Amino acid sequence: FALLGARQHEHHLREKWLGVQRAKVMDAKLVESSQLAKSMEIIVGTVCDVVVRLSCDLRVLGDDRMRDAYLGTAMEDTCFMELVSPDDRSRVRELFERTT
Repeated sequence: FALLGARQHEHHLREKWLGVQRAKVMDAKLVESSQLAKSMEIIVGTVCDVVVRLSCDLRVLGDDRMRDAYLGTAMEDTCFMELVSPDDRSRVRELFERTT
């Protein structure tokens, strides 16, 4: 029974170690992705008058006075697709689907 207990304990430790290693890899990927997103936002911000950040469900993210002043209304949590002309919605939706 001692051998079985030791084996189960070792198995548990290996699973725990593997979980920690996977978490470290995921953290590194998230940091890298976040840095890339920030870099892209800086670059786009130098070229465009306004940068609109969207959530996964295409809602406008964050409180941005400059964006809201430029667009003439508070945009936070507004569905972006409601702002797009009905004639262009299918094309815009297709473009967003390509990026995911």
